[in-house]
Amino acid sequence: MITQTRVYANVSESSNRVIRMNTNINRYPWRMNDTGGSCTLIFHRVQSFNTEHIVNSIAAFATRSNFAHVELAIGTDSNQTNQITNVCRIFNDHVGAELTQRTGRNPSFVYLQLGCSRAQEQQMLRFAQSTIGRPFSTTAMIRSITSCPRKSTGQSYFCAELVASVLKEGGLMDKSSNPGSATPESLYRLYSKHAAVTGNPFTLRCIAEQAQQEHLEMMGLGLTTHTDGISRLSLHRTGPVKASKSGRFQSLRLNPV
Repeated sequence: MITQTRVYANVSESSNRVIRMNTNINRYPWRMNDTGGSCTLIFHRVQSFNTEHIVNSIAAFATRSNFAHVELAIGTDSNQTNQITNVCRIFNDHVGAELTQRTGRNPSFVYLQLGCSRAQEQQMLRFAQSTIGRPFSTTAMIRSITSCPRKSTGQSYFCAELVASVLKEGGLMDKSSNPGSATPESLYRLYSKHAAVTGNPFTLRCIAEQAQQEHLEMMGLGLTTHTDGISRLSLHRTGPVKASKSGRFQSLRLNPV
């Protein structure tokens, strides 16, 4: 059975400061059928203000937050090297808004996965694609931590504004919300209590796949990866399998990169 929640966050009365979550979030996306989708908020936690960009440091300090940056991974697709794909983000550089990939193993990042419909996921992806190349706005970022944030125009973005705009386009944020007032901290507070997964869902998937492989090997069955990249269960025995002396699976250790 799918459990859904509809939540309205408390906000200030100023129209430009409005940022609400208005969504049916599936708290168990791994139980979804083919119509289910998801997206994952990726927050960068400040390790040292000395190594952060000055604007990020000011924003984090002004909002009394440990988060200086936020991105959004749309869907759960991964590439051949098992990197997270379709990561929508923007930095203060010449690249502007982009869709890229991440390893998902950096320990300074915090992940919140939100369930949604497949249609919502595709709508967010299309919108994110339309923003590629849009420039970064330092002025808008600074205004977001004041009492007078700008009204989003879609012509330029800062990180939280871009993520909030994508979420709003996908129906995961109320239509009256102003993405220009979003900050990494405000997005974390809105969604952290309603996320389906609060760990790195991509790393958890790797762990689950390894556990499945080890379980199949103990049963004497094989899991073969074909040329199309899809792993399928082999129906033949791979030979007798002996359990380890401890009788337990080996743990998966990931080196952060």
